[in-house]
Amino acid sequence: MTANHLFEALKKDRQPLHTASVAKAEAVVFCLLFDEQGAYIEVRNEKGQPVEADYLHYNGVVRSILKSIHGISQRGDFLVDWENPGNKVYLHENDFLIDLLLQSKLWVDEAGVTMEPATGKASLKLLMKSNGDKKISSVIQLVTDDDITTDFEFINETHVISSGTFPIRNIITFF
Repeated sequence: MTANHLFEALKKDRQPLHTASVAKAEAVVFCLLFDEQGAYIEVRNEKGQPVEADYLHYNGVVRSILKSIHGISQRGDFLVDWENPGNKVYLHENDFLIDLLLQSKLWVDEAGVTMEPATGKASLKLLMKSNGDKKISSVIQLVTDDDITTDFEFINETHVISSGTFPIRNIITFF
């Protein structure tokens, strides 16, 4: 047996360690939903149907969001959480996702309206009124540079969503 023949016999076929899938990445959006526990996100296709998107098929900020959602879901698979049996990705527990979602420009509400960050300053004001018969009523107002409203929902401790000018809904940040 010659040296060349020996090397040919021992030569391994070079195959990639990680073969890339040929599946085309489906366009996704991140839908903001609310339940009794708070605000959470769900990955949906452009038709509004929930999907499970593999982060390996995406790049940029969408990949980062999907990878984070995947990691959060995987951790939840090993826990018995009676408060979150559906293993939803709540934004008050994962507030780091809010900036990524805003950067993606793919964050929508259930009606498909795009979420945008608000500009300017905002604050919350608690108004309390006595009704005279030892009852106190209260209301929380969102005060921005342009408006005062009670039409908003909390996303987490530092962010609320208010109805903005169609087709935009504003995410307001408090510092």
